[in-house]
Amino acid sequence: MTIEPRGIHSIDHFALFVPSLSDAEYFYQHFGLEVSREASHLMARAADGHLWMKIYPAERKHLAYISFRTYPKRNCQIENNGNF
Repeated sequence: MTIEPRGIHSIDHFALFVPSLSDAEYFYQHFGLEVSREASHLMARAADGHLWMKIYPAERKHLAYISFRTYPKRNCQIENNGNF
């Protein structure tokens, strides 16, 4: 009997809201991430190019969302059903 992996296996990236994109850009660049400016937000990547975070402007700091990576078969179930 083969057991098929299902569900979430890791975090893909996350997004934050912050009061100052300039301060966030400075902080994360000095933290060692590669930060690029898009039209309305920042994108922070690791040295290997993986996108770790998107940063959007807002009045206060808070989490916007977390994007999870799932096993392929579970992806189809989530897309088709809209839930777990």
